[in-house]
Amino acid sequence: RGWSALVAAPRSRIALQMRAHLGEDHWQAFVSHAENKWKTQFLRAFEPSTHVLACTGPIEGGLCPYQFSICTHSIAAESQLQYLHLDHTHDLSNVCAVWRQAVPQFPQS
Repeated sequence: RGWSALVAAPRSRIALQMRAHLGEDHWQAFVSHAENKWKTQFLRAFEPSTHVLACTGPIEGGLCPYQFSICTHSIAAESQLQYLHLDHTHDLSNVCAVWRQAVPQFPQS
């Protein structure tokens, strides 16, 4: 679900910011490329050897004020994943804003 909510779903977090800008053909090409190049690595990040996923804190630095963590072997893990914030290293809104500036709307090639 995490990959779909971030990238692949029609109303994913990236789709909401980039789909209209790129146009449907380029959006579909991006999703296909991202799935082929990055999906396996993304999903692997959710299989830590410690079996614990933990928030490492905000982009600006410091610790997570909630000290949020999930044991991937827990029965509750799937329902808790929605609360794990993934944009701490590179804020998704900023990344998409830079992307929109770098790529013309409805690129031709």
